[in-house]
Amino acid sequence: GLDLGATLPVGTLSRVDDLDVTARYGRLNDQRQNETGFSCLTTLYFPAAGGEWLLPIVRSVVYAQAEPVDYLYTLLSELGKGTSHELAAGDVPAPLDYIEEMPEIVRPEDGANRAIEIRFSREIETALSDAGLNLGIYMAMLTDTLMGFVPGVEGLQVYIGGERLERLDGQQTPDGREILLEQGLAAREDFDGYAGAPGILYVGAGEAGGLMRMRRVLPQARQSEPRELLLSLMELSAQGYTALPAGLSQEDILAVCVEEEALTVNLSSAFGDALMALTAPQARVAVYAMVNTLTEGRDQQSVVFFFDGEQLDTLAGGLNLRGGLLRNPGMVVN
Repeated sequence: GLDLGATLPVGTLSRVDDLDVTARYGRLNDQRQNETGFSCLTTLYFPAAGGEWLLPIVRSVVYAQAEPVDYLYTLLSELGKGTSHELAAGDVPAPLDYIEEMPEIVRPEDGANRAIEIRFSREIETALSDAGLNLGIYMAMLTDTLMGFVPGVEGLQVYIGGERLERLDGQQTPDGREILLEQGLAAREDFDGYAGAPGILYVGAGEAGGLMRMRRVLPQARQSEPRELLLSLMELSAQGYTALPAGLSQEDILAVCVEEEALTVNLSSAFGDALMALTAPQARVAVYAMVNTLTEGRDQQSVVFFFDGEQLDTLAGGLNLRGGLLRNPGMVVN
């Protein structure tokens, strides 16, 4: 945000190569001085299905006044509208439906900085339980959304049934991590690692022998890391999808190298043995599930496989693993 009297946020910027910073600053400053409403792209965070991750959703939001408290009410209202994103949780309690008093921007007695104060009734706990969500992911949703836009505040102070929220125990967070809120203020760094992002994975498409394109929420900070993508394929296999052989773990991913034209992956000898034990259709699906997943959205369009430092000659069906394997979009079925 721009610190123009601690009142004017920039919002979410589009990715461009020729941003005219002076012109953008001038437009924002004119909006503030005219004291009129404005619209801008805003990132809202919603729990993903399952309640393990936060999913960032960017939408254009209209703000009636260029005032921090108006931003607060508008953002809480937008969160209450939910999202139709296919990967998001379907029934998230609307914050304004469970408040005891209108939210404010206050100066806490034990702090020198301003904070957002929200007072919920005890009914929010029942609503979260009914929605299959925990308090930790809900607090992360509020904190990441509000603290990412409302300027001039240092944290989010939440009361539930009149009691100030001081900590979240392991049963109240999606990853089992206890979170202590310093001076009762929640900040974005308290929820580091909760942000996810949509990712593309490929799994077997059944008897057709092809691949199926799947969207899943991956850790935002590691969404393009080859190791994370391979681990996600292992998780899908454990859930019953056709992807990699059973019984593999992160220890079977020995090393990954992203080079200029290809990705090189060194897997364990046990991984190689598991591939060798598959039938020809199964081996083809497993290999190209990895190749297509790893090359999705990359400049590198081929993968070179090593197993404990050595390459395999062929798998069942004559699939040659010498050299690099190119991405195979022809295997993807609707």
